[in-house]
Amino acid sequence: MISVSKALSVLAKPALVGWANRMGLKGIDTSKYNTKRSGEGMSVHDAIEAWMHGESEEGCPDGFKKFISTHTVEPLLAEVYMEHSSLGYCGRIDAYCMVNGKLCLLDFKTSKGIYDDMFYQLAAYRELLEDNGKPVDRVAVVRLYGDDYEYKIKERTVQEFEVFKHCLEIYRLTKGE
Repeated sequence: MISVSKALSVLAKPALVGWANRMGLKGIDTSKYNTKRSGEGMSVHDAIEAWMHGESEEGCPDGFKKFISTHTVEPLLAEVYMEHSSLGYCGRIDAYCMVNGKLCLLDFKTSKGIYDDMFYQLAAYRELLEDNGKPVDRVAVVRLYGDDYEYKIKERTVQEFEVFKHCLEIYRLTKGE
């Protein structure tokens, strides 16, 4: 099984080259920086997962608390690993919830922005859910920063899923899997 993130790793991210250069000029080791940021993202996910399983929102970031106070959010699944039966890929879903009366796949991010390639990932996760009998009305990225959040929704992800499928095929062809 190829993970969604491995398949999408074939995409070029030219903005990262400039970012890495700027970080290097400031004397910052990008691998250490990324490890630190990854740890911060994991703790955010852990706190949100705990809330989704009925624990207090106390450990959650303020941006998340604002999100759940602004929207009606009913958790259904959290941090669930799934496999696609016919396409041979897998991934871990952040959150599958009823949000404002719609079945919604949520992906929580602590990045500097919301980028198009995030929806390639969500399109793949949407297909994982639907392949496993869980319908999805919409997908959304919830970017948490400080005491606020940014929420970007997509109802349809057909084109994004096509991009993902091509990435999956390129990964298989180049990695021999």
